[in-house]
Amino acid sequence: MTELYYRLSGTTDPEERLEDACLSKAMHDTYGSGITILPPEVTPPVGVTVFGRGRQRGVGTSRSGKAKMDYARDPGFLWGISRSFKVCGLQEAELEVARLHAAGKDAFVKAMQEKLMTERVPRGMSLHEAIGDMVYSFIESPDCLMVQEHVEMRNERRLVFVGGTLATHSPVAFHLTPLDRSRLVAETGRPAEELHFTDPESRTPVWNAELSRRMVRFAKEVAARSRLRTMTIDVAELADGSLEVIEFNPGWPGTFGLFACDPYAIAEASNALLPADLTGEVQPQETEALTAPQEAAADIDTDWWD
Repeated sequence: MTELYYRLSGTTDPEERLEDACLSKAMHDTYGSGITILPPEVTPPVGVTVFGRGRQRGVGTSRSGKAKMDYARDPGFLWGISRSFKVCGLQEAELEVARLHAAGKDAFVKAMQEKLMTERVPRGMSLHEAIGDMVYSFIESPDCLMVQEHVEMRNERRLVFVGGTLATHSPVAFHLTPLDRSRLVAETGRPAEELHFTDPESRTPVWNAELSRRMVRFAKEVAARSRLRTMTIDVAELADGSLEVIEFNPGWPGTFGLFACDPYAIAEASNALLPADLTGEVQPQETEALTAPQEAAADIDTDWWD
């Protein structure tokens, strides 16, 4: 019986469904019979390696199936950030927001729990007003919020590191999936790796290969200083042209948004994450690039964030 699995997500989000289908297809093409693709409602056996989202048990994942990342204290993150930030509880967060407002700056607040909440808090608005009833999620919880100085940024990019090596990267734009890689080349004559989108809502690609090279060099320096070896690093350009780390995210394959990243590059790099007893048994196979849509995961429950 194989000891390597990919568990499909039950998400109903169209982009996430496509990303999941693309990566699971790439994993199947890479590992062949060495990997088992599981539907969302099936729980993998205990003690096996599991890629993908959902109720997983796998190497490098938390109970939720995502890597635990205290990136706010990571030396790579600290090296790559210029804006002020503070990790604190609710009451201290209120004071930090007030301090930033008094200094003439807007605040940006995000929950340290994965994807629970992100919110801009402009001057003239209190933290409670900005987050509403969500405030009850943070009462009496230490180090639950990160309060940052809000900065204007553009051309955000996601760079995927697996086992200490940069596997692939993509502009951050909400509409992008790996299926757009060939479309972008057809429309612009340039690969996704050289294209940028001013903000995540934009649908107009801008070619800037030099900016991509700068971001790759910057992210590699961040990764070299980090305690982590498998992660995604989101980088953006500030108004003055300098580069800034926006955040770290889990890099365990299948637990992060791909945008226009190359799923085959992630699948091939994932071999570095396998236990020694699997790396000798599961041999990657040569595959062609993904150019056509694949069947998405079935509509089931969306509890993969739990």
